[in-house]
Amino acid sequence: MPVLIVAWILAFSVQHIGSFYGKMQTVQKWLTRIVGTYLRLSVCIIV
Repeated sequence: MPVLIVAWILAFSVQHIGSFYGKMQTVQKWLTRIVGTYLRLSVCIIV
């Protein structure tokens, strides 16, 4: 019985880590776009 409980906890944790990783990838994509746009605009203003 304890083995089943530990296995369930591990499976549940891995599922949440995968979900968290997916959300972090989405945030990273948006931050990359925002910073890229900011840098392009600042270079255009300087030039």
